[in-house]
Amino acid sequence: MFKVFVSLFILLTAISWAEAGDSEAKKVRLQAERISGDKENLYANGHITLHYADTLFMADSAQYDKVHKRLVIQGAVRIINPDGSRVETDKVTLNVAQDRVVFEKFFYADEKDVWLSSVTAQKQKDCYRLKQAMFSTCAVTNPDWHLGFSEADYNATSKYIKLKDIKFYVGETPIFYFPYLAFSTSRERSSGLLMPRFGYNTKEGFIYEQPIFWAISPGMDMEFNPQIRTDRSLGLYTTLRFADSAYSEGLLRVGYFEDDEAYATKYNLKNSSHYGLEGKYESSDFLKEYKPEGYEDGLYANVVLFNDIDYLNLQKSKLAHLSDSHLKESRLNYLLYNDSYYVGLNAKYFLDANQESNSKTLQEFPSLRWHKFNSSFGIDHFSYSIDAKLSHYTRHKGTASKQLEFSVPMVYQLDFLEDYLKIELSEEVYGFIGEFSKGISGQEDYSTLMATHKLKLYSDMIKPYQSGLHTVEWSIAYEKQDYLGDGLLEYTALDPVLRKDFLSRKPFDDRVTLAWNQYWHSNTLSLEAKQRISQVYYPDRDEAWGDLKHELEFTYGEWSVSNLFKYSFAYDNFSEMSNKLLYQKNLLSLELEHFWRKDLEAGAILTNEIAFDMKYQYSKEVKLFSSMTYDLEQKESKKWRSGILYDKGCWSVEFSYNHDTKPILEKDGGGSINNDTFLVRLNLVPFGESEIRQ
Repeated sequence: MFKVFVSLFILLTAISWAEAGDSEAKKVRLQAERISGDKENLYANGHITLHYADTLFMADSAQYDKVHKRLVIQGAVRIINPDGSRVETDKVTLNVAQDRVVFEKFFYADEKDVWLSSVTAQKQKDCYRLKQAMFSTCAVTNPDWHLGFSEADYNATSKYIKLKDIKFYVGETPIFYFPYLAFSTSRERSSGLLMPRFGYNTKEGFIYEQPIFWAISPGMDMEFNPQIRTDRSLGLYTTLRFADSAYSEGLLRVGYFEDDEAYATKYNLKNSSHYGLEGKYESSDFLKEYKPEGYEDGLYANVVLFNDIDYLNLQKSKLAHLSDSHLKESRLNYLLYNDSYYVGLNAKYFLDANQESNSKTLQEFPSLRWHKFNSSFGIDHFSYSIDAKLSHYTRHKGTASKQLEFSVPMVYQLDFLEDYLKIELSEEVYGFIGEFSKGISGQEDYSTLMATHKLKLYSDMIKPYQSGLHTVEWSIAYEKQDYLGDGLLEYTALDPVLRKDFLSRKPFDDRVTLAWNQYWHSNTLSLEAKQRISQVYYPDRDEAWGDLKHELEFTYGEWSVSNLFKYSFAYDNFSEMSNKLLYQKNLLSLELEHFWRKDLEAGAILTNEIAFDMKYQYSKEVKLFSSMTYDLEQKESKKWRSGILYDKGCWSVEFSYNHDTKPILEKDGGGSINNDTFLVRLNLVPFGESEIRQ
């Protein structure tokens, strides 16, 4: 808020118009109704405008004392800066000899409606002082909130301000009093306290977390998050963030929370101590000058390790790259590529938060992939690519595998009937060599080599009409597999567990795949329609028809309705169904969705839930919102949230009630705990937000 003082430096320089031999005088333009002077003084009166660089000064009168080098500007003084901020004052006195500036009835406002006023303001060299001042981002007249302080001292060199006798007002009522407050005004990060977090939980008691920020260097900082939960215990999380180059950055977080013995016993927790480590690093130029000429490279790595899921539950905010799944993934990806080739190194490590032990979880560590992008054989319309992958899957208990896969697809394309009909002939050779350790039923290896032949007819057409635009895409593809040697026999003899865990490709019978997509856009009505259909047909099977997939979506004005289903002819039943209804108009948004999924072989319903979401802008300041997910099988709500947001621009407050289920690790394995939370979130612009949870 103290960039206002930049104007003072401009004012001091502006007096150069009075110095005869100063080359900078050419940069100043002064206009007034009357300009006069004598040996000691220069006078300007009546609608004074002074332009210096991109800054405009306006006033009623000005006087410059040549002897004492003092400039006095007064009478409705206004200063408009290039960034849109402005200063208003009754009188400005600049003493060049003493490097001193004094404002009377000072007011400053920027383009973001931040304003500051004081009875007096003065500058002495690099130090500034305000007396009896007010600060706010609300309306100047009767602001909803403001800070009042008796005195402020600002050092332009250190960019540090000290306030005394600070009162926080809501309307005209003082709410908080601070005898002393000091902070940095620099745009650069600086060490200090961040906005605290307050809360109350019937299970954990009063919650208080006080973030402490340490600006180590321009490219590195650290945040400490000590917290207390009065009915549970204490904990600390620490996050290190860094940017080690212009093209790379990372972070590292560690945390520890120790439960009271009574709390761990009451909720049957597996562990009373919760600790872990998280990290992320990414670089768009990892090897720099060490990589081969003409190649680009990149690195992405994230790690998450913990003894149980409560390590994550106890954090104020989880890292953005973590999913909501109980299976947490650590990953390393490195890629090296040019226009012709791609080489990738990948590794994955999974933590199953629902299990006491991670010894049976399958890990991929590491895998190496090589890919050659589409290339021509030197024949028109004929192209090929190559893909190879060397993988290692391991775990402490259970079968592991080392395997090599490769594929070489070759494609020949032709156009007929003025591009209305297209034909694609393709041949793909695929090979797999795998070795199993700790094998099931004595099976220690499996290898295969197969060729997939494909003939595809397709077209895409666009037809404009006076009433609208219609597009159609259709395709018919026939695919056939041939095995070399005893590959298929070996596959059928392989244990189903090995097939599921380690084989990415499954053999299929000869099949025909039909697909149809169409889109309609109306010029006369606010109407759009989309349809997608795909169907597989197996000519050699007794049950020839595979699953039918169909998706339909209509948008008419503010309404949108869509349906997606999968139908099994083999079971004469649907395996998946989802329906969505959406309404959006100006201030109101409504969304209703039902999702259903069934395992037809087992006859079990996997998912049957309904979700609702509503947002309504009741007025300029008031917004209502509500959402819910309800499990129709379990007859219970899985998650819901409802509340109101009141936003005045310079401040906002949110009241909401939330229900969700958090996973925990109990003594006998995975478990969960229901959370019902009342949230109050207050945001004061520009200070940021703080929240209270109960």
